[in-house]
Amino acid sequence: MGLNVAQVCIAKYPGQVEKLNITFVQEELGVAIDVWNVEGIERPTEAELLAQADEYQFAYDSIVFLQENEIFVLQSIDITAQSRGYKDGMYCSSYVQSTNFYWAAEAKAFISWRDLMYAYAFQVFLDVQNQKPIPTQEEFEAGFPKIMWP
Repeated sequence: MGLNVAQVCIAKYPGQVEKLNITFVQEELGVAIDVWNVEGIERPTEAELLAQADEYQFAYDSIVFLQENEIFVLQSIDITAQSRGYKDGMYCSSYVQSTNFYWAAEAKAFISWRDLMYAYAFQVFLDVQNQKPIPTQEEFEAGFPKIMWP
């Protein structure tokens, strides 16, 4: 199934939907533009936007991938810290200067791993933004570095 009007607008006019310069209503025949307030751009028809759906499919898929996986990476980091009894990644990291050798070592290992996670994720995100193929969720997760706890 192709993109709807709202999805084409999200891809074609970055930031405009988030700023509420473009809003939508659900109608009997699908999604329609409710408000159009994009400076310097005449309001297109829904038919014109739908005719461009194939052209904007990759851009939309990229946006969704980036948004979903930015959150997923953060959750994965917190889950990893929680697996060792920490509230989240921030709490685990805060022990890096601890006088307790074991806690400091865990924090150091965690921070090193977290940095590798971000480096990996940012490289994948950059690749997607540069129009390289979008990995599946399984492919993306398979590239996650493994933490080596002390």
